[in-house]
This record gives sequence, C-alpha cells and structure tokens, in this order.
Amino acid sequence: MSNTSMTLVVPARNEAAHLDWVLPTAHAALPANTLLVLADSASTDDTPAVARSWLAHLPNLRYWRAEKPGKGLAVREAWRAFPADYLAFMDADLATDLAALPRLKSALDRADLAIGSRRHPLSRVQRPLLRRLVSRCFGGVLHSYFPDLPYRDTTCGFKGIRAEVFRQLEPLVLNEQWFFDTELVLHAHWQGHAVRELAIRWREEPSRPSSVHLLRVSCEYLQELNRLCRLRQITPPAHHKAQATVLR
Repeated sequence: MSNTSMTLVVPARNEAAHLDWVLPTAHAALPANTLLVLADSASTDDTPAVARSWLAHLPNLRYWRAEKPGKGLAVREAWRAFPADYLAFMDADLATDLAALPRLKSALDRADLAIGSRRHPLSRVQRPLLRRLVSRCFGGVLHSYFPDLPYRDTTCGFKGIRAEVFRQLEPLVLNEQWFFDTELVLHAHWQGHAVRELAIRWREEPSRPSSVHLLRVSCEYLQELNRLCRLRQITPPAHHKAQATVLR
C-alpha cells in the first residue's frame, strides 16, 4: 500500500478562521505517499492567504482555487489537478476521526469506492440532534426514490475512489454542489462498481456553524433526485415530485 499514491482533498469556502488548525492537523495524519490539497471553493475571505502561508511549512500540502463556488466543483477540479492512484476528500470540519484515513486507503486496494458511513453499526457518532434528524430525513427521501440502494449514508463527507473509476464516472456526474458525492455513489452503484462502507468515528462541534443552507440544499436534493429518476426512467414518488415543484 505504501507505493500507492493518494490525493486527499479538503474543500473549503470561507474557512480562514479554522485553517490554522485544520491544515496541520490533517497533514499530520496523512498516510504514506498521500498529498493534502486545500480546494478553495471561490472563498471571499482570507482563505487563500492563510492556505498559502502554510505551503512552506507542510511539504505534502498543495492549494487549488476554483473560481466558482461549489463543493463538488472544488473536489472535481482538485482531483484533476493533482492526480494519484486513489482520490479522496473529507469535509473541512474534520468531523471524521483522522485515524480512518489509512483504513480508507486500504479499502481502495479491494474496492472501487469507499464511503464513510455514520449509519454503520460499528460507527460512533456525536452530532447535534437536529443535524442527525436532517441527515436521516435526507437518507429516507433518497431511499424512497431508489429503494434498492444498499448504502444508508451517502452524504457523509468522507469518501475515496480509485482514479480509473473516477475517470469512468466523471462524465456521468453533473452536480457540482453539495449533491456531487451522493451522485457519484449512485452512478458507481448503477455501473456495478464495488462500494465498501467504512465504520467511522464522527464528531461535530455544536458551536461551529454549518455552511449548509438547509432550504437551498433541500431544494437541490429533490431536484437532483428527480433528474436522476428521469435519467433512469423511473417515476419519482408522487409526494416528493410535488414538493420539489413547490420548493422551486
């Protein structure tokens, strides 16, 4: 495994206040032969300056800036800019215990896509009740559209994919925002790729505000699910289709 290269992308938008902790903490936990990339999602604060200030101190750190906002766009562009055998990302709050990084890399020795799952029976999750309920709601809606999908947590911000598999799937994945990695999982499943779910330790700081706007993300989620139903020639659940129309 030590000879296998991996690029770990941390997408960030307006995270300047947290990068002095995020970057050295993530860098210290990198598995062998892994590059850490801070993917700046068109930040309007001091994120570029703070990230660049760390480049001279952290040898395996790189910086990439996307000129348009979008988590999926930032991850996609950084994966293209810094190719490796395995491509991964994790959210900038580092809610996933970094001890899972070697297990993620090892999982990709045997699977095409590896996803952290907060619903895994061996996972240990600490997060505010509201966020837990919202996550369960998103999962329930997803499985009402695609009941045969075997994965219970497609929104967890901790995933890795083999580079050759990403090259196959990238043209199919159209979303460049928050839904990007859920769509990646769906296409991997539909194309018959081996997906492995990983147990993780997940801890969210209640005091740290989320950058996710719930109403906007909910609208996007329903619209994207309806788009994928049309792609798959599946009739969406009637109540979700009506709700998506109202949310527009």
